[in-house]
Amino acid sequence: MSSHPRRNHSGAESKNSRDAFLASYPESFRAFINPDDLVQIRYEAVRAVLCENRTRKDVAKEWGFSRPTLNRLISSFQKMGLSSLAERRSGPTEGFKVTDKLLDRVVVLLEKEGRLSPSQVQEELRQAGTTVHLRTAERTLMKAWESIKRSRYKRM
Repeated sequence: MSSHPRRNHSGAESKNSRDAFLASYPESFRAFINPDDLVQIRYEAVRAVLCENRTRKDVAKEWGFSRPTLNRLISSFQKMGLSSLAERRSGPTEGFKVTDKLLDRVVVLLEKEGRLSPSQVQEELRQAGTTVHLRTAERTLMKAWESIKRSRYKRM
């Protein structure tokens, strides 16, 4: 069994494996490294390659990263700096079906009718060629109300 920390599928190391790994280093170094700080762990691995001229293979094994992951960390660090080593959520950050044009359509209908139900919004969006879940229609309705409120405050 190797002495480097093992990672779970999310990329985070288990606490026990990090503690065992750090136990092999002098006390002065262990006091400096926070085993729960993934950015610091990543930085130390990148620094070992870039500053100490150690091989990527050895550093990846020692710090518990795969070689492709270590290469990605080094590349992103060189391009974007320290902030690139922080965890980022993957996937879309906002909805993509209900465009601004569709939202404007709902706003106009809401101003005209005065009151709409989410199912009416869902039907309006369907007529515009976009099929959405009822919950998406509810969020679109809320955004439409917010848009109307903002435009009223701007007029004052």
